[in-house]
Formats: sequence, structure tokens, C-alpha cells
Amino acid sequence: MSTPELDPTETASDSEPAVAPEDPPPPPRSGWRFVALIPNDGKQPPADLSDALAQNAWCAVSALWHPSLLARASGLPTIEPIEDPSAPAPREIRLAVGGALDLLPSGYRTQAEDAGAILLESDPDRDATIRRIQELLGAVGTPETSDDAAMIDTARDFLALGLVHWMIRDLSYAMNHHDAINDEALARETLAGADAWQSFDRPTAVNHLRAAFEVLTQARERSYPVDAYILDLCLLDPALPGGSLAAPLETRAAITFVAQADAIESQARQDPEGIAALCQAVTDGWVDVAGGSYAESEDPLLPLESTFWQIRRGGEVYRAHLEERNVETFARRRFGLSIQVPQLARRSGFRFAVHFTLDGGRFPVREEPKRLWESPDGSNVESLLRVPMPADRPSRGLMFPWLLATTMRNDHVATVPLVHWPSPVAPWYLDLRRASTHSPVF
Repeated sequence: MSTPELDPTETASDSEPAVAPEDPPPPPRSGWRFVALIPNDGKQPPADLSDALAQNAWCAVSALWHPSLLARASGLPTIEPIEDPSAPAPREIRLAVGGALDLLPSGYRTQAEDAGAILLESDPDRDATIRRIQELLGAVGTPETSDDAAMIDTARDFLALGLVHWMIRDLSYAMNHHDAINDEALARETLAGADAWQSFDRPTAVNHLRAAFEVLTQARERSYPVDAYILDLCLLDPALPGGSLAAPLETRAAITFVAQADAIESQARQDPEGIAALCQAVTDGWVDVAGGSYAESEDPLLPLESTFWQIRRGGEVYRAHLEERNVETFARRRFGLSIQVPQLARRSGFRFAVHFTLDGGRFPVREEPKRLWESPDGSNVESLLRVPMPADRPSRGLMFPWLLATTMRNDHVATVPLVHWPSPVAPWYLDLRRASTHSPVF
């Protein structure tokens, strides 16, 4: 096979495709630097941490991630120990945890003032703290004061990103993976999203925000590359008012309602639309109902016939209000556990059980999160044993990444249950649920 002759006037470089010049790197951002000063930075919080101090710490860390502040920032907010902060510099806002200013080094306030930095103190109201900083920066126009619900909702997603970044940072410290977070990628996506939000371009802001959450998910996977399970348990009681289901169902994130049949019956009577939304969520696969009997009677003290009646009546009520569905997980809020429970559960069609109660009584606490619970006759049922962490206390939010690290290190399957009533709940819990709609960080 012959080869074509080359034109003698043609050079080698002429025959090669031209290489497009690389885009120049973006110029460094100019703007403010934001620093949160918190106690116990990078360390497990003390067991006696107060809820008030924890609430202020949550505010100090997450408030600085509001997109109106990030759009005016030279980089992402940083966290430093309040006991040993870096030297302040001009065009800095340093937000110290309220109630912990006495931990600052002697003369630090004067040093900050002389350097041209602004030293503020956080308070429990995150929105109020954000408004104070916005006023200092002149961020009081559109979209900061817009009443657009979608823009406000996206801004709250940025705040949730700030909290999750803090939690992943602590989790990486607890797992001895200090460089788990790709800070460059996180800063690129977050700041680009904040700039888009500031320009009222919500779709672009949301896209960058999801990419930022994905960066944090990848950071968690470097510390623990398999699934971890956060079990969200919401308690229902027949005494709760109608509409109690609205708040837990507002965010499309996995949740389990621990409710005896009379609680479901009460909500169906007071709030038919709420029960319809609950049934639809169960159909969609992100909500489950755990319970068993009609009411929480003192089953261990009653004849077996009474217990069987409670379970049969409960099944009828569940099916009547949950579109003919059966509850498959046996659970109670008040104490009523006994050695007969696995046998009764199996004979009544339950597949799983919860081996703890939250109101009265005593029961063995095991180290493992789940195991087979067995009756004397050999009947057994797969059961959740780990006592849940209260999601209505601000101090538990600071403990969360450290508890998660413990179960990641010690358990075959990392499991952290949370428990709460429909309201009130801690702000960190709402931020976690909001974050879960973007990426499975935890």
C-alpha cells in the first residue's frame, strides 16, 4: 500500500492540530475574611456541655455561611479555637461563641480593634446574628431582604452546608483523617453558588450547592467508605394536636414514626390531610410507621388475652387509616418489654422490633446496635438495641460527629438513632434533614 506524498512546503507543525491555550486561573478573590471562634475546636465536647453554649456555637459556625456573606468573602469561613486564636487582621469579622468570651486571650479585644478587625458575639438567634453582620457589610439590598420563599429556602441550604462542613471536619478529626475535605473544590463550588445567589440566579446557585454537598459526601467516604445509618424516630401520642405531622413531613428525608394505633387514629380524626400525606410518603418509600398495639397499656402486668386484643385492635386501626398497610416493626414509647415480646411479635406478623423504651422501666443496654431478640420458646425477631440520641437538645448536635465516629470504628454497621417529638426540635437537626435532600452526607 503506497503512502501519499507530502507537500515539501508543508512543515511538521502545520500538520499537527493546534492546541487551544489553557484558560488562565481565576484571579484571587478579594473581600472579607470570616472566622468562627469556638471552644473545644477539633476536640470531643465535654459531657456537661450546656445547651445554651451549644446553641451559640451552632450559630457562630453556621451563620457565616449565609450566601450574602459568602458573596463578599475572600474565601470560605474558617474555625479557630477561642482559647488560642490567630492574630486578627484588617477586613476580618471574627464571630465568637456567645457566653465564651472569657476564654479569649487577655487583651484580644483590644488587639482586634487595633488591627481593624471586627469582633462579634453570637447569640441563640441565627437570623438575628446574620442581620447584624449584613448591616456591618452593607448587605441590606436585594436579594438579602427579598421575600422570595425559594431564595430564602436556598439561603438556609447554605447555612446547612456550613453546619455539615463543621460536622464532617470533626468526624475527620475523630477518625484521624485530618485532610479528608477537598477544601479547594468546596470553596470553588460554594463561592460560585453564593455569587449566583447574590445575582438572583437561584438554579445556578442550587447546582453549585449540590456539588458542594457532594464534596462533603466524598470527604465522609474517605473516613468511612460504606453506608452509615442515621435512624430518625419521631414520636406520636394521641394527646398531640391535629397538624402534628406537617413539620416532620415538610422535608423529604427518611423518617420513622413511632406511634401506637390510637395516636394514628387521633391524627386521622383531627387531620385527615396529614394522614393522607403520611400514606403517600409511605408509598413513596421515605416514611415508615412502627408501633404494634392499640394503646400503650401495662402489658407485662396484664393477661396474654389483653395483649393479644391490643395487637389485634391495633392492626385493624392501622389498616383502616394507612390504606390497608400492616405495621411491621414492633415498638413502644412507654415501658412494656418482656420475654414474651418476640414470640408475640412473630405470631402477630411483625418482622422487626425495637428493644428499648423511652419512658419508664429498665432494660439491658447492649454495645451492638442490633441483634436477634429471643423468647424462651426459641422465637426471635431482629431488633434495634441502640438507645437513640435526643434530637431536641442543641448539645447533642455537637456530640453527633463524635458518636458517629465511635460507631464507625466499633460496629459492623455504623448506626446512630435519633429521637424527638414533632416539635420542638434542635436547629442542628433541621439543618441535617435539609442537607440530606442534596446528598447522603451521613
